[in-house]
Amino acid sequence: MVLPALVVVFVALAFVLRARGGRRTPDRLERMYLAVAPLPLLLVLVVPVLIGFTQGFDGHSRPWINRVNGVGIGSSVGLLLAGGVLIVRAIRGDRAWGWPLAGGVLVAAAPAVIVVITYALLALAPMLMR
Repeated sequence: MVLPALVVVFVALAFVLRARGGRRTPDRLERMYLAVAPLPLLLVLVVPVLIGFTQGFDGHSRPWINRVNGVGIGSSVGLLLAGGVLIVRAIRGDRAWGWPLAGGVLVAAAPAVIVVITYALLALAPMLMR
């Protein structure tokens, strides 16, 4: 239930960022960022499934899946920070920053944001169940 709501929020946020930040062709550094922005999603969603299908979803492949997820979350946080720097650089240079740069930041930040929201919901669940 939470994941479809997050997808809707991310899509709406992308439209708002495009309207607010404008649209332009990214420069060389921004294109490199946009090329690696989907990497955390691949590491968190696709690679663990491939490991599970090839090695089985038993306890023996679990450490590999956990490591790949950890790398995916870490790269998501790193790319979120780097994307923030690129957006600030574009704003200071009076260039449009909304699309595709801010969209790339949303894609890169999605795994970390999902983990934070899930952790917060799990921490709040005992308090809400009282």
